[in-house]
Amino acid sequence: MRTNFRPRRSIVTFRLSDDEYELVKRGSEDARSRSLSDYARDAVLRRVAMEREPKEAENSSITANIERLGEAMREIDGKLSLILKKTELE
Repeated sequence: MRTNFRPRRSIVTFRLSDDEYELVKRGSEDARSRSLSDYARDAVLRRVAMEREPKEAENSSITANIERLGEAMREIDGKLSLILKKTELE
């Protein structure tokens, strides 16, 4: 059970069908949540966190690819410089 006592000022309201409500209520009871609101809040925040993680990992991967591309460009630049020097000497 989480003991997080930060002030909460915002309200989110949504409707559930009877079946959805029973499913959420059973989930809350199985998780031994303090309340249905705590259970729903935790579920929503977990979902948001999971959706953000792949994006952050994707950004990290893009950054690594850009760094590798930069290294390859510097290597190509060096080789081109050597080729140009050789052609100038001929």
